[in-house]
Amino acid sequence: MLFLAASLNITVGCLGQITLGHAGFMSIGAYTAALLTKSGFLSGYPGYIVALIVGGIVAGIIGFYHWYTSFKTYRRLSCNYNSSLWRNYKSF
Repeated sequence: MLFLAASLNITVGCLGQITLGHAGFMSIGAYTAALLTKSGFLSGYPGYIVALIVGGIVAGIIGFYHWYTSFKTYRRLSCNYNSSLWRNYKSF
């Protein structure tokens, strides 16, 4: 939670950018934790702790998937753009 608060502080407070990714991934983790708590997977205090940990792991996995796919797309676009610039530069 501390890392999430620190990154949100840097993004919104220092840079002045609005971010919806933090809210989206927090809601994914909270929804997973709520489903595990409501299902009665474990009862009481240990059930809440396990639900929070599993919710964080699920949000992390989904976040990693989104990062990986966007990184692959960006890398392809960047390589295509750079190669087109290099071809145009060599033609002069």
